[in-house]
Amino acid sequence: MASPCRVPTIMQRACSKKMMENVDGKGVPDAIYAIGDNPAADVRGANNAGSRWKSVLVRTGCFMEGENDPVDPADIVLYDFPAAVDLIIKAKKE
Repeated sequence: MASPCRVPTIMQRACSKKMMENVDGKGVPDAIYAIGDNPAADVRGANNAGSRWKSVLVRTGCFMEGENDPVDPADIVLYDFPAAVDLIIKAKKE
């Protein structure tokens, strides 16, 4: 049985990188937030991507319980995707 968790394809990653290079003509932002519900994939990937990347673990699928994952801890743990977006918008305004 296939896992319900999704992993970005090489093409998606390449497109995302290109888009981040041209955000509003200002270059790469100071913080890049990776939101996901899979500590072993989403969080680990963000944590290994570089210092600008902030891992946001949401309790919507693969990860549902606990304060944080003990093996691949996220920078931020929130209830769901909308809460993560709200946090990012607030951080951008500060």
